[in-house]
Amino acid sequence: MAANIGRISISVLLILVFLTTYCLADERDGNKLYKNEKYAEAVEEYKNASIEKPEDNRINYNLGNAYYRLGSPEEAAKEYSRAGIAESPELSQRSFYNLGNSLYQAGQYEQAKQAYIKSLQLNPDDMEAKHNLEVTLQKRQEQQQQQQQQNQEKEDQQKQQQNQDKKQQQEQNQNQEEQQQQQEPQEQKQEQQQSEEQKQEQQNQQEQQKQQQPQQPQQDKMTKEDALRILNALQDDEKEVQKQIQRYFGKPRKVEKDW
Repeated sequence: MAANIGRISISVLLILVFLTTYCLADERDGNKLYKNEKYAEAVEEYKNASIEKPEDNRINYNLGNAYYRLGSPEEAAKEYSRAGIAESPELSQRSFYNLGNSLYQAGQYEQAKQAYIKSLQLNPDDMEAKHNLEVTLQKRQEQQQQQQQQNQEKEDQQKQQQNQDKKQQQEQNQNQEEQQQQQEPQEQKQEQQQSEEQKQEQQNQQEQQKQQQPQQPQQDKMTKEDALRILNALQDDEKEVQKQIQRYFGKPRKVEKDW
């Protein structure tokens, strides 16, 4: 509830402050347009006046008021910053006060705090500036806490994403290893089958080559025993032949040669 009261007080204070504008020496039409709430037209008149008198910081102050009423706190802050260097302490103090209000509306709480502090340095008894400074400090603390929470959530999301990516990578590596393990026996089996097929093919080629070569007559090998039997048989046959010759012709006669 206190925070809401602080925000409403700032709004009321802005209205009270912005309704007070410095009159230009030559009574420019910008003031009349501003009082008639024709802020866009007032901006153009103040710009023209600033071209004619660029050193007059009162024009910057009034131009800042008109920008703020148009809902352009960033543009208003630029003009209040220029008016803050005025030689008049009163104009400078009010410029910093309105600068703080504009920065607050723009959500730039740290810069708004600095503007309120400068305003209080010029007028320490300004209770409205003190009140707005307290509200700004509270809002700045809330902003920092919110930023910290967002940073923590972002960090948690990054860690979660990293863990998820790591888990997916591990699962992918595991699947690859399993596939590789399944492929290795198959590859070995294929290599073994190819090797056997090559061997069989070589054997077939050798068999074909043997069949194509002319066959040589096979000669039986004679053992030592077979040779002895054949020799004995021949000797026996020779003896039998000699016997038959003797029976037929008789004993051989010795023929002596007459010398």
